[in-house]
Amino acid sequence: MAPLSHIQDEARFKLSPKDPSGAIVVLDIDARSLAEVGVWPWPRRYYADVVDRLVAAGAEEIAFDVDFSTSSDPYEDATFARALERAEGRVSLAVFHQEAKAGTSGDTVILENRPIEAFAAHTWPAVVNVPIEGDGRVWRSLRGDFFDDEPIMSLASLLAGIGGDLTRPFYIDYGIDPHKLPHLSAVDVLTGDADLSVVAGRKVLIGASAQELRDIFSVPVYEVLPGPVIQALAAESLLLNRALQKAGGLPILGFVVILALPVLFAGRFDWKLRATALIAISFGLEIGGFVLLQERPVLLETMGAQVALFLLCGLMMVKQIGLHKLLLQISQIQTRNSRMMLGRVFEDSFDGIVVVDASATVRAASRSAVRILGERARVGQMANACLPELIYHDVVNAVTGEGEVEIDARPREVHVVGPKGDDRIVEFVVTLSQQLHTDVRATASEESQRFATVTCRDVTEQRHATERLAYLAQHDHVTGLINEVGFGECLQAACEVPVSSEKTYCAALIAIDGLDRIVASLGFSIRNHLRRALADRLDKVAGSDALIASVSDNRCGFLVAVSDEHEAEAQLQTIYEALCGDYTLMGSRIPVTVSIGYTFLVEGKLDGSIALREAGNALSLAMRSGGNRLLRFQEDMHTALQRRRTLEAELVGALKNNEIHVVYQPLIDLKSSRMIGVEALMRWEHRILGVVSPVEFIPIAEESGRIVELGAWILTQAMRDAMTWPASLRLAVNVSAVQFAAPGFVETVRDALEKTGFPGERLDLELTESLFVDERMDIGGTIDALRALGCGLALDDFGTGYSSLGYIPRFPFSKIKIDKSFVDDVCTDEPNAAIVSSVVHLADSFGMTVVAEGIEYPEQEQKLRELGCDIGQGYLFGRPMITELIVEQLKNVA
Repeated sequence: MAPLSHIQDEARFKLSPKDPSGAIVVLDIDARSLAEVGVWPWPRRYYADVVDRLVAAGAEEIAFDVDFSTSSDPYEDATFARALERAEGRVSLAVFHQEAKAGTSGDTVILENRPIEAFAAHTWPAVVNVPIEGDGRVWRSLRGDFFDDEPIMSLASLLAGIGGDLTRPFYIDYGIDPHKLPHLSAVDVLTGDADLSVVAGRKVLIGASAQELRDIFSVPVYEVLPGPVIQALAAESLLLNRALQKAGGLPILGFVVILALPVLFAGRFDWKLRATALIAISFGLEIGGFVLLQERPVLLETMGAQVALFLLCGLMMVKQIGLHKLLLQISQIQTRNSRMMLGRVFEDSFDGIVVVDASATVRAASRSAVRILGERARVGQMANACLPELIYHDVVNAVTGEGEVEIDARPREVHVVGPKGDDRIVEFVVTLSQQLHTDVRATASEESQRFATVTCRDVTEQRHATERLAYLAQHDHVTGLINEVGFGECLQAACEVPVSSEKTYCAALIAIDGLDRIVASLGFSIRNHLRRALADRLDKVAGSDALIASVSDNRCGFLVAVSDEHEAEAQLQTIYEALCGDYTLMGSRIPVTVSIGYTFLVEGKLDGSIALREAGNALSLAMRSGGNRLLRFQEDMHTALQRRRTLEAELVGALKNNEIHVVYQPLIDLKSSRMIGVEALMRWEHRILGVVSPVEFIPIAEESGRIVELGAWILTQAMRDAMTWPASLRLAVNVSAVQFAAPGFVETVRDALEKTGFPGERLDLELTESLFVDERMDIGGTIDALRALGCGLALDDFGTGYSSLGYIPRFPFSKIKIDKSFVDDVCTDEPNAAIVSSVVHLADSFGMTVVAEGIEYPEQEQKLRELGCDIGQGYLFGRPMITELIVEQLKNVA
């Protein structure tokens, strides 16, 4: 009875619509959210951002119908874990059972999926499994389940705050309208466009509604719903006291049979009256079930009784009309229904269908056939007048042959003239069938007649779409140039040219310098306009013999056959000069420079992927060294790039593996020759690569963003070490421009001071001039906040930039560090000595201390003392050393 009961229950739901309580808000990871973020699974920092925003907006509870049972990027996981911790127990994460095949045996096992430990520590578990019935639809929800004998409430129960017997599922009330649930789009929350006042004091359920993620289930009434919406309806059923249970069944069946039997055998009454009585009982049952459903969360099981009433009524009709007559009527009805159904299928078929008899006359033609083959394809027309010649030939071959006729059943194509006179492509298949005619005047006379059936469809748009897809597979849709796939194929084809050819090939990659900054300034739409304009210039100047391509959003490829390398380099120089300059786009004048990396396909390296990699290596080095240059690949570039990538990857775990440590170089008072402070310097001793120079790994850390983590670590470690020393030395720590500009830098310094107890008045933060080059950065507020903590600021490497003097009156520096390049020749170069003297006098006028770096000889120390420098630093006083040696020096002095 289950299929019939489901039809009955679905009708009851449709007749009793209800509004949700409004206590639950569904946050959809919809198709627009997927498109905006552009990647799935999402990086977990996005989930962290959503949690923080919902908590800040006052959400009472947050539940995820998302799988967090596996780890992702450590940084992403840590970010999400911190957000969960900040939520202080408001968040629930999904746990679920999952079927899987065990090893080679193929046995089915049940796996338990829980959130990873870092997430589970700060959240509540919630079961998200939903049982699927035999009809493939979700009718019921669980109250909970057991995981390793541990009872865990379901997501619906947790949201509703209602427990119960975990082993007893309940029916969801699909009369509750899911379209009236409050909904928010995840991307609107991430971008700040959502009105988050709607979540205040409410419970938020987060899950995937995008069809691409396939978290969609068949349900009653609404056909299909996303999993999170089903969970929300289940929770609403609990909140509204609509957690339905089945009741009745056999007792109602027995009662109805007892009630109906007297009616059935009351022979003194007309059969129509008795049938009416049985129908009345049936309607009474349904009305009672409907009324009970409105008042109580009960689905009355009446389908067994209804079937019994139907059978009893049928029995009465069979008795009255006669079984044979009834069967004949049923057979006639079925025949008419089949004819009507087949006729409708024939007429409404998407494919065109034409039936031709043995006389080559059209016996039937569907509407689609008329649309595809023309108005002449009508019943009664001769086949040769309405069918293309190729189709007509196959039809005649089928209907006029004798015995078995071999027909090619593979689809073929023919061109026809469309209704508008355009050329259309039609795909067709001809099949043979036979129909038997029985002569009613003879007892055993049979005739067979052949029919050919033409099935056809218009595939013109499909072919055009296929051609378009083939074009897009090889071309960039913005510039119209061939894309990376096509360019790679052309490169490989060039590699297959015999080495003895008089031509050699030059492959190059071209990129716009600072494209991200241009986009950040003028908006994302400028990217495509600029790429298109650059491609137009490149096309005009490259020459007809060259191949140009768009291999990425900021990479153009160039391939040309030349007689020698000088010709290629001259052509590249022309391209470089043509592409650099001003572009007027969208009302803005944009100055553009480009970087070009190139290589030659030479004997022994005839591989397109290698050529593309070499050009990419040269381009990467050109852009990393400032851009606006033309650079040829050299063999050592690949080695350098590989080492750089290795260091970048290894730097991720350097702190965790205790490979990073701090050394300290003494700062000496030049007047008293006494150590008054140290500068903390970072060192990396890799377990395999050995000592890695700061000159090598610090730029990598800055570009990758790791410098923020490393900078925070060295601040705390240096302060912790300094607190163990027997003297109150000043501590100088270098601060990268990337670290200084990162959000939360002031909080990082404050936390380090609070954790270690180090006095802020003894801390000097050394800033390089690169920090002040970008005038768009608002660094004044950060500097004021650091000064409020008591920290001193030192201008490092003074004299190496172009506007050092301009920084002195603008910012409250307490120290100026003169670069080593001035100290090296201070004894022999009078101009250098004059510059140092001027800096000393300038610093005195602003109340600043002057530190001279790189002192290696006593003569330099003496000269700098005479010029008025306050503090000295260099190998003369001590190389960078570990904290134990600093302690030892201080004890020896004492």
